[in-house]
Amino acid sequence: MMMRFGIAASIVAASVGLMGAAQAADWSGGLAPARVSEHNWTGFYIGGHLGYGIDKQRATSSASVTPSFLGLLFEPGAIAEQRDSAQQSRFRSVLGGVQVGYNYQYGRFVFGAEGDVTFGNLKAGAASSSVQNLSGTLNAIGAAELNMNPGDVISTSSGSTFSARHRLGTFGTLRGRVGYAFDHYLVYLTGGVAFADMQTSATFTNFITASPNIIAANPIFAVILAAGNNTSSTKTSRFAVGGSFGGGVEVALTANWSVKAEYLYLALPNQNVFLGGNFRSFSNTFHVARAGLNYRF
Repeated sequence: MMMRFGIAASIVAASVGLMGAAQAADWSGGLAPARVSEHNWTGFYIGGHLGYGIDKQRATSSASVTPSFLGLLFEPGAIAEQRDSAQQSRFRSVLGGVQVGYNYQYGRFVFGAEGDVTFGNLKAGAASSSVQNLSGTLNAIGAAELNMNPGDVISTSSGSTFSARHRLGTFGTLRGRVGYAFDHYLVYLTGGVAFADMQTSATFTNFITASPNIIAANPIFAVILAAGNNTSSTKTSRFAVGGSFGGGVEVALTANWSVKAEYLYLALPNQNVFLGGNFRSFSNTFHVARAGLNYRF
């Protein structure tokens, strides 16, 4: 992951260098950029930012419910109860990071490029379960399969659970900026590329329990019961690239120091998980509000 962000940082530095070279070039026709506002925003800058991120989840999921064959073991009239549940949580995290950029002012208009890397702990989760409870007396088939007597009372519970976790820790952007300067203020719009490292994990479990404990009387039924109690899991990591846009206001405190308030909307590709017949799609679109401090050279 460090190598990936190192590449991104090199791209930022190259973009900023090109803009600096453009400033040094001669202007055709003898035209020169005018300094209209009281503060000149032209120059390289570095800084830091602190903010908060929250997701805009549009989750999609589907669950695979393991059909229960246990009903075949009971006399008619067995009490059946089906319970299904689903939960999900949203991205929320305090964020902090660094930025570097370059501005070029022409008249009251300011054009620039900025790259940043942000560190946080944005997490989202989802869980679902489907449980079927049966209670009643065994029929002749159930008694034979479980080595019990017809008419014996037994209670069973069977079903499945599925849980998934998604984390977005470090992300960055490489954006252009276009703004309008007046007095010591700069109002700007920004947009460009976003990139992030994402991790996703999921666990799927089937289960069958009974009271009293059931013991299969033949090997075939024993295999069926064993298949009904299993757990599988998966974990993936992915480097994703998407888009980002937003805007902000920057205020010059001195000739070199300025503060800013900024909003960004980031849209990265969805992260999909498929396990045990269960599908979960985590959206990676979220809002970031942050404040920053810049030092201009």
